[in-house]
Amino acid sequence: TRGGAATRGGAATRGGAATRGGAATRGGAARSAAAPVRAAPARVAPVAKPAPARTAQKPLVAKGPLAKGPVAKGPVAKGPLAKGPVAKEVQKREPRELVSNPNLQITLETALNPKFPSRVMLIFHFNSMTEQDLKNVSLNITNPENFTPVNEDLLTAETVVSYETVTVKKAYDFKDIHDVPFSLPSTVTYTLSDGTEEKLEFSTSVSCSFFVQPNVIPREKFIALVRSSCTHTNARHYKSTLDNAVQKLSLYFGLAMIEHSSERASLYGKTIGDDHVVFLIKDEKSADGELLAIAVRSNNAALSLALATEIESLSK
Repeated sequence: TRGGAATRGGAATRGGAATRGGAATRGGAARSAAAPVRAAPARVAPVAKPAPARTAQKPLVAKGPLAKGPVAKGPVAKGPLAKGPVAKEVQKREPRELVSNPNLQITLETALNPKFPSRVMLIFHFNSMTEQDLKNVSLNITNPENFTPVNEDLLTAETVVSYETVTVKKAYDFKDIHDVPFSLPSTVTYTLSDGTEEKLEFSTSVSCSFFVQPNVIPREKFIALVRSSCTHTNARHYKSTLDNAVQKLSLYFGLAMIEHSSERASLYGKTIGDDHVVFLIKDEKSADGELLAIAVRSNNAALSLALATEIESLSK
């Protein structure tokens, strides 16, 4: 530049300021240009992808006295429950054996219908245990007043092929699940392929645990439930290792596993009447390593006692 500074990669200016990558000016007017200069493309900052919207989990709303009761102070859970996931796998319940002989085994499971809170479906499995086919299998149940069949359908199977299973179902209405447990006098008759007729007499036992279903519960709700002074506790001892007890009790009582560590476990479920059920299992560190303390907690005192009684019957 004359009266200005020279630039590299730009043209000289007279009475103008030096520029790099700019044009020459005299008194500000353009006179000539060196090579045309291409402006560097502007850098565009990357646009952050919006995080996927989280769907809020619908909280479990407690009904009855639990919803209004005070919450006791103090710590509840230590270890996995305090930091771990809300709930783990929910397993299908095992059918329970009612009666068995060398020819026939009958097992029972239940199905609950949310549209009919006072109705339960009893599902009977006729399992052949012999090389002979079973003919005209008929199950008769004496029904108590508080447990009545919805229809008059017969619990029968024309043929149960050798070593195969036939399933029959029947719906029952009941007045109150707290009227159970009870035993229904039952009889099954059948005829073997060689013409031999047989008859078995037994009891179809229906207990409170039939009405409990595994359920997922938010961790905060579970902790509040355990702390609540509105839950009723019945404690029992149980002879088993912790791992075996968790597996057996969760399947038998229809409970989902919430916590399982080396020393304790927590199981949870709900009845069709919306009563909460919690099993708090702790290893008592006995000499043989097979003594557990189980606290059964529920907002329904009668249910808590009935389930604790069932635990006693299982441990015998």
